Amino acid sequence: MPRPCTRSSRWKVDDGPRLPERLGPDRGRFARRLWTLGLSLGGGRHTLALRARDAAGDAQPLDPTPNQDGYPNNGVHRIWVEARTSARPAPPG
Repeated sequence: MPRPCTRSSRWKVDDGPRLPERLGPDRGRFARRLWTLGLSLGGGRHTLALRARDAAGDAQPLDPTPNQDGYPNNGVHRIWVEARTSARPAPPG
């Protein structure tokens, strides 16, 4: 049986310390919940991972578990990003 929507979650960058984010309003029992995260990355490739918890305090598994149809859609969500640094012009003065 599906659980209520996300109540909290934590980000990790490159397997570093966990970072809290701000959750948006609860939009219903099975609705997606928006969030924001302030983050500064150095140049290069980074892995971002998000692990959510439901109202019962159960966390997503680190590795996805296939459902009855074989779709692994409940694991920690990971994305890879490429950050570029850019030189900022000096302020006038």
